[in-house]
Amino acid sequence: MQIDVDADAARILDFLKVEDPPEQADVIFILGGSSVAPVVRAAQLYKDGYAPNIAFVSIGGRFGGDHVWGVPEHIKYKDVLNDLGVPDKSILSAGLTTNTLDEAKQAIPFLKENGVNAEKIILVARPMHQLRAWATFNKQQPAIKFINCPADEPDPADTELSRLVAEIDRLIVYGNKGDLSAVTIPAEILISTEKIRDTYLG
Repeated sequence: MQIDVDADAARILDFLKVEDPPEQADVIFILGGSSVAPVVRAAQLYKDGYAPNIAFVSIGGRFGGDHVWGVPEHIKYKDVLNDLGVPDKSILSAGLTTNTLDEAKQAIPFLKENGVNAEKIILVARPMHQLRAWATFNKQQPAIKFINCPADEPDPADTELSRLVAEIDRLIVYGNKGDLSAVTIPAEILISTEKIRDTYLG
């Protein structure tokens, strides 16, 4: 089976990176991960006036930034936001979760405890995580409108091909478990996923 890694990876990433036009919301929520790119995107959305607060509750996880930075994600995120000029009064943060499902379950109670009764939330994640983040939050919190504003990142390096494959696998497995809203994965995405898995990662 012939494989063009760059083309197949780009095809998968384009599917995973769901994106909506930014719109006014009650809060910007940053998903946990091993990149500060979502933090930078959130700060820009805040400065552009799309929401009065930025929130996050992640500690770290399998793909966690805690492994990269040596500190929990919520601490790193706050430091970066402060460096980017976001004041403490606009940051709602805690170290509560280690995976996307727990983020989706605990984010809304956490926000309510902090005086935010959200009807619309901007979700900011890494591009390859955005679809699963939205599908999970949408299933767990169906009364809320979630707006997808993924971070700006370069195309994934070879070392992240396994993450692209894992994201497709998780959409299937977690969808079957009922943890997230069902996502229809086109045949060409499944083919590209298997080509990378068999030819590059095997």
